[in-house]
Amino acid sequence: MKWKVKKYKVRLALIAKYFKRKSNGRKKHVKRLQLRKNKIQVLLPQIFSITKNRDKTLKCLNQLRDIANHKKDGIRVNASKVRFVDPAALMYLLFILREARENKIAIRGNYPKDIEAKKSFIRYGFSNYVVNNKSIYNKYCKDEDILQIIVDSMVSPEKAGKIIKFSEQAISEHPKIIKELYASLIEMMGNVCQHAYSNKHGSWYFSCEKGESNLTYTFFDTGFGIPNTVQKSLLEKVTWLPIKRESEILRSVLNGDFRTQTKEKNRGKGLPQIYNFLSSDKIIEATLMSSKGCCKINNCGIIIDNDLEHKLYGTLFIWKIRRT
Repeated sequence: MKWKVKKYKVRLALIAKYFKRKSNGRKKHVKRLQLRKNKIQVLLPQIFSITKNRDKTLKCLNQLRDIANHKKDGIRVNASKVRFVDPAALMYLLFILREARENKIAIRGNYPKDIEAKKSFIRYGFSNYVVNNKSIYNKYCKDEDILQIIVDSMVSPEKAGKIIKFSEQAISEHPKIIKELYASLIEMMGNVCQHAYSNKHGSWYFSCEKGESNLTYTFFDTGFGIPNTVQKSLLEKVTWLPIKRESEILRSVLNGDFRTQTKEKNRGKGLPQIYNFLSSDKIIEATLMSSKGCCKINNCGIIIDNDLEHKLYGTLFIWKIRRT
């Protein structure tokens, strides 16, 4: 009879163990459903572009950044309705995702339903920096006319050389502009280190695309932003005087009127050098955005745009070089 009692007790133990496991499984499933239900969704605009739809795109991305900074769980980026995208918007999105990852905030998302927009995400190199099922996207081969997004935090002559090599075939007849391009890229990379103060770690993102008549360059510096790092004059610190618009501060910096926060004599010359390059004859048009400031640059000089409605956290350069 003892074996029957033992068998009965073993049976009860197995039932209890199975029930506990099943119960825990149910609890975890309910928790997963609750997380899905409470997930915060950020819908990207149809024209997901800082060049063509600046205000709506910056508003959307800053909203995502604010949510992530408040350590909200269950964040989803919905790109299903995107029909057009530019590399500047993707760089800003990657910057926000990287910040969230460093803060251990999980952000998930999807690709656009529109096939051409989906291809653009992949061809610009967005899929290289996010977790995805790469086998699905292998059919979208790399575009030889696009230099995919490059990310770094240091001055890299090697990567600048890669950009020059990509550009040389299209503008090989103009060796002077090639040299100026290389010098400006190195200067932009160096500015990232100068503008990333205190505990903020700066990095830069770059991409280039060949068109029929020009090459479009996009350089995004995730530092503190030019208007926030320039050395303010005594008059600007007096609170009762009119405050300069950030676009005007940008123009002053480009003209060399300010030193950087390092206060060194040899600092602050980089941006005027970049301005000389961006205002040369071979540059069709150029735009500089930083914080709420925005300036457009052409061969005649600097055109001040109205301050941005929504802040850009960092500094963005976009310019086009003629191919012929």
